[in-house]
Amino acid sequence: MKDNELQQLKPVYIHEAFAAHDDEISLVDLALVLVRRKTIIIGIVGLFIAAGIALALITEKTYNYRSSIEIGTQMIDGHMKPIESPSSLLAKVDYSFIPKTLHQYQQQNPEDEKTYEITASNPSGSSIITLSMSAADNQSELIHGFIKSITQYILQEHNELFNTLKETLELQLTQATNRLNSMDNSSENLAEKNSLRDKIDSYLSQLANLRGTKVISQPMKSQKPSGTSRKLIVVIAAFAGLFIGIFAAFFVEFAGKVREKKAELNLS
Repeated sequence: MKDNELQQLKPVYIHEAFAAHDDEISLVDLALVLVRRKTIIIGIVGLFIAAGIALALITEKTYNYRSSIEIGTQMIDGHMKPIESPSSLLAKVDYSFIPKTLHQYQQQNPEDEKTYEITASNPSGSSIITLSMSAADNQSELIHGFIKSITQYILQEHNELFNTLKETLELQLTQATNRLNSMDNSSENLAEKNSLRDKIDSYLSQLANLRGTKVISQPMKSQKPSGTSRKLIVVIAAFAGLFIGIFAAFFVEFAGKVREKKAELNLS
């Protein structure tokens, strides 16, 4: 290789070597700063951990309470269908029954300024409405009262609907049976009598398959608390303390360097 080529390559290698050396010194300096200021880091981490433990201890454990209601069914054209569509009932629960229940409680307990949230849902493709609510363990009785009140609104409305459907079917069955019994055995009435028998069979089948709305599970408390666990609170506090501690260490180091530089300038 020619001398001029070596001279062209040499500055590149020297520059890279110095750059790598500077990076190595920079990392060492950072590590030395952390070692020198370890007392600050340990103190801040300890303070954050203590705060996290205190927060975890005063934070109440919350549990999820859930109840399920199955919508009654009726037979229409040979198929079982709910006596009210789940979407319609869900809208009533969200916009009527839940607000009425909470409003009634607030009127009776104006001193309680807490905000309670009750969630209603309908699992896809089912005739089930679920009511759920998160609250502390000592509020179990209150939550049961909320869910029971909403359930009563649903059952009251659906019992009226069920009774209306049942009475209508029984009336139609009675009318068809009386009409059939009043007809003679002449051939002229044969077609109508067969039609009446089909109707009577249909009414009997609908009555036999008519089902009322019912509670399939009373409010049950979840076995494990919901929300952020106490251990996770402490872990998050420790990581936050470590981050703040490292930042504080570099800040103190920087402030010390500034003071030293200022002192040197004043002396000069």
